[in-house]
Amino acid sequence: MDLLRRSIPTYTMDQVAQGIVSSQVLFAACGVTSYQDNNVRGLDVLQTYQQVAQQGQMALHAAVYYTLEWPQDLDRALNEIEYFQDDRMCFAGFKFLIDGQAPTAYCHQPHNGVSWNMPPGAPATFKQAVRALHDSGLQICVHCIGDAAVDLALDACEEAMNANPHPDPRHRIEHCILCTPEATQRMRDLGVVVSTQPHFLRVGGDHWKTVFTPEQMQRAIVTREWLDAGVHPG
Repeated sequence: MDLLRRSIPTYTMDQVAQGIVSSQVLFAACGVTSYQDNNVRGLDVLQTYQQVAQQGQMALHAAVYYTLEWPQDLDRALNEIEYFQDDRMCFAGFKFLIDGQAPTAYCHQPHNGVSWNMPPGAPATFKQAVRALHDSGLQICVHCIGDAAVDLALDACEEAMNANPHPDPRHRIEHCILCTPEATQRMRDLGVVVSTQPHFLRVGGDHWKTVFTPEQMQRAIVTREWLDAGVHPG
């Protein structure tokens, strides 16, 4: 993303504010009354969300999550974010990204993408960050495409929850395209929510089969397995 940002036009906070307000009209037209933005990047964008709410421009209910992209983001998350809340908007938690899209899915077994065994930096550093943010009492969301990414996220959540138990933190796995049967049981036991999108299989179409092996495709978005196991989909 740093390479991309060097080339794309820089948006202003006025444009961000206009987008927050105008998108609500589209949501409402489709019958949506509340939404979550769990990929808010940059303190300036987060502060713009808060300003829109303070100005009374929120027509819908919104929960927003701050995305951590760099190591220094942990200091910002712990020391510079105001945990705001009013009757229309709240700061709900934090977002991590373990892997990217299918070609960079972090998996236990090789696939045909660009890379399959590359976590985002040191797993120990990720776990420490999850632990620190878990202690805030807010929800943590982790973007996971591959099954190894899911296991790393569950390891981090479990260690944080064991070190500082508090009731129903409802940490989340975002997307969860691939996971092992053992991960399904762990998600149930830990109370981790799976925020998944089964329509991704249709949207991606045959592209999935060009990246993942037939064996991996058998584990793609196993919604029925999660429901039968008692995992809560989001």
